[in-house]
Amino acid sequence: MNNIKQEHKSYFKSLNTGDRHTIEDNKTKLYLQADNKIYIIKVDNGIIKNYKEGIKKCDYLSYSDSDTNFIELKGSEIKEAYEQIEKTILHLEEDKYYSYLIQNNNVAAFIVSPLRQNCPKNIESKERYLCKKLANLCKNKPKNINSLVKYVTVKPRLRESEQVFCTQKLVCSGKVPLHIK
Repeated sequence: MNNIKQEHKSYFKSLNTGDRHTIEDNKTKLYLQADNKIYIIKVDNGIIKNYKEGIKKCDYLSYSDSDTNFIELKGSEIKEAYEQIEKTILHLEEDKYYSYLIQNNNVAAFIVSPLRQNCPKNIESKERYLCKKLANLCKNKPKNINSLVKYVTVKPRLRESEQVFCTQKLVCSGKVPLHIK
């Protein structure tokens, strides 16, 4: 990936297949393992700066030759995550330098929280809107657009036998990281 602004190099972390990495904010940690060569990109106050108060954006982005994943780390309240991801997409669409980050075969979003996610009522329309937006970005059109938004719960202790494998709800820990393509 040669097209990185010089002043942004520190916001791009390269991971090779099998590498593990932890990303975090003050409320949530996410443990990742790369399934192929990927870049973890700091978005919030990274490639998208806080020029003024109130600019909404997601926390991180993972990028590979075929996949882009928006990653929003939340506490227990997740209702703002949809708008943060949507605003990140809008910003990147308008960014002549980094618009390639969202032009990929597969584009999805991960909303991450520790232990309990408080899913507020009436978010179905926000989730559907985000799923449609992500599906429009995908070069490989998904069979089920609802699978493009994934909810990740981070448990402090999780054994591999307890890991949940389904299309939308995932569970991970330091010992059982989330696999990212």
